[in-house]
Amino acid sequence: MWASDWTEELRQADQQKEQTFREKALMPVAQHLNPVRVLQLVEDTLPDNPILGRCLIEFDTFVRHKIPVMALIGNDAAWTQISREHVPSLGSNVACGLAYTDYHKAVQGLGTQGLLLSRESEDQEVRVRDDQQWCQDGPPAVVSILVGRMDFRDGSIAM
Repeated sequence: MWASDWTEELRQADQQKEQTFREKALMPVAQHLNPVRVLQLVEDTLPDNPILGRCLIEFDTFVRHKIPVMALIGNDAAWTQISREHVPSLGSNVACGLAYTDYHKAVQGLGTQGLLLSRESEDQEVRVRDDQQWCQDGPPAVVSILVGRMDFRDGSIAM
């Protein structure tokens, strides 16, 4: 049996972590969208379905079989999770810096809709809801979301 003070301590730590993320969601980032705010938007907008990583070419199959999948790609032009450890330990960001790839255009070649969400997008929440509805009524969709960089994942383990 767990001590009740231990579970309360965990509950308080979790509440503090959530408060920290709420505060980070309000912080401006130098470029594009705040990634924590985007995650909050996704959590508030999409249903509670498990999230799986997908390969872009799988959208060919989704289109052919009319599977209504909506993929959200947080695009920060880097392998940031790996880079976060490479730079301090190796002193280099080699092979971790990427381009802001137009994933939303890449899937158009596979026969489906690709959408771009950026700081310049009108109301991001409305856009995600519209995209979700479009996907439910038709073919799959990819939403490429340009996100900025911040420290909200510092200390997490990259595998």
